[in-house]
Amino acid sequence: MKKKAQEYYQKKLLKFKDRDKRIFSNPELSDEDIKRVHISGACGKAMASIAGLFKDAGYKLSGSDNDCQPPISLVLDDLGLEYNDYSKNNLKEVDLLVVGNVCRPDNPEVVHAREKNIPQVSGAEAVGRFFIKDKKSIVVAGTHGKTTTTSLLTTIFLEAQKNPAYLIGGVLQKNNRSYSLGNGRTEHFIIEGDEYDTAYFDKAPKFLHYKPHISLITSVEFDHADIYENLEDYRRAFKFLIEETADEGKILIWDGIENLNEFLSLAKTEEKEILSYGFEKDSDILIENLRQEEEKQIFDLKIIDKKFSNVEIAMSGQHNVLNSAGSFAIALMEGLKEDDIRNALASFSGVKKRQEILYDENDILIIDDYAHHPTAVKTTLDGLKKKYPDKKIIAVFEPRSNTSRMKVFQKEYLKSFVSASEIILAVPPFRHNDRKDDFIDVDLLVSELKKMGKVASNLKDAENIFNNLKDRVKSGDMVVVMSNGPFGHLAQKLADYLGSDV
Repeated sequence: MKKKAQEYYQKKLLKFKDRDKRIFSNPELSDEDIKRVHISGACGKAMASIAGLFKDAGYKLSGSDNDCQPPISLVLDDLGLEYNDYSKNNLKEVDLLVVGNVCRPDNPEVVHAREKNIPQVSGAEAVGRFFIKDKKSIVVAGTHGKTTTTSLLTTIFLEAQKNPAYLIGGVLQKNNRSYSLGNGRTEHFIIEGDEYDTAYFDKAPKFLHYKPHISLITSVEFDHADIYENLEDYRRAFKFLIEETADEGKILIWDGIENLNEFLSLAKTEEKEILSYGFEKDSDILIENLRQEEEKQIFDLKIIDKKFSNVEIAMSGQHNVLNSAGSFAIALMEGLKEDDIRNALASFSGVKKRQEILYDENDILIIDDYAHHPTAVKTTLDGLKKKYPDKKIIAVFEPRSNTSRMKVFQKEYLKSFVSASEIILAVPPFRHNDRKDDFIDVDLLVSELKKMGKVASNLKDAENIFNNLKDRVKSGDMVVVMSNGPFGHLAQKLADYLGSDV
């Protein structure tokens, strides 16, 4: 990470009252001396995949977490990873502690590591240090679309038999995998670049650890209000990503980003190649002639001076056209064949919990989706409405993320549900880190939606919503369940119920 970014995020670290526990020096240890690795916070999605990378690379591995539920517990079971509750006893004979950002400074394992001078690294730093190394890193960043775009790129490279290494914040439908080391001939590492902070001792965004050769920025819209002070603080993270991108590499950025010229000017000042993509006429990578044909989206793509006609994708939504266009351009620039790119995009079967169809019978659809930011909720529902114009959309939404639980987006959510006929909101329980004066008012949101002519209600939890819906979903309905967490496995329970003989 470059000095300017290090200094910026070090200042954030110094603002913590317990900074004496967050700032420490690791003992010197060469990578060759590291044989046994322990993962603190192993049940996080990214951390479970990082555990898989270490396991596949031949390290002796152990892990810990307070609670581990399916599907992550099943992932760890498949890895054969022994995991326990947090305890200093887990660190006997451990050479390296890999710390998830779920761990606080008073976690018993990180306390013991500081006391006994056991080296600690974040999950993001571990990926860069042990697995990306000298590979060409393709980092997909942005407020929205990271997981889908990373998955698209990975699928394209797999289709072209390039055997990429990859790390995705979701599971590919194609092979039920979220990570791979590649093989001895692997040239590229494709990785989802999360802008959330890295660890209790590192307040920089994770993507700054990934040594980007190519950076793709899909969107920059305020999010993670729990760690970013304001929009400018949030945008600063992506500016650092541009600065971090290799001089001989490339930066692709969506042309719809607010104040795009700030990013373009920064890249030019840094003497880096930056290409805009999207629907604006002066974009370097231009999407044209977009149309919906049955359940496919088809568009033409102009990359610099070369045109590619009739690119097909099965995914709905304009956002997925953008995700596909960025992926197409990067793959082409990295020397992949046009036919391989087209075939991969046309056959892409998606990512679990990203518009994942769990039930499609009797003219009823049950869809599970990760959307939680108001823009993501809106684009998901608008895209599905366009793809299935005759369906009645019942949108079920859980405000679960730290940001979606705050008032900052209360008014924005009113715009999110325009394409839905009915909206059911779960009532988020109050957490220890929530602030009463800045907590989303679900009752008010439901009231405002009703004033807009929507059928809207709020119910306590997933179980109550399941009981409300299970016997009244009928032919012509599409239930879209949106949450960035398991949400009581509501979508799957509905799908199983409808598929049973009840």
